Amino acid sequence: MYQYSPSSHPLTEIEVFVGSVLGKNGGLPTKRLREVSTEMKDKFERDVSFTVNSILQGSGESPDLDRGEALGRSIACLAVAREEPESVLPKIGKLKSFAYVAAAICLREIDGFHGAR
Repeated sequence: MYQYSPSSHPLTEIEVFVGSVLGKNGGLPTKRLREVSTEMKDKFERDVSFTVNSILQGSGESPDLDRGEALGRSIACLAVAREEPESVLPKIGKLKSFAYVAAAICLREIDGFHGAR
């Protein structure tokens, strides 16, 4: 949020989650802002993919064959994401996007768990 900001203020979580740097005026983005947005979006997608795979497969070397393990991990991640942190990031506040990612994985795993029966 600080790294890709075009100003001294960090980007909003929405800008990062959507992958679009809006800039100060919210007007048409410059070539530089478009490049930064693309780079930021690619990095965010890599980070989210890593997180999703970690939840689904765990930290082991081989993927889990048991859907219940992935469901349990996704529920645990959602519970942790919903807890209030003791401290928040300066000028940013509490981040919410991890809770949305964890909830989406949890819902997908619940759906798959019920579909497997």
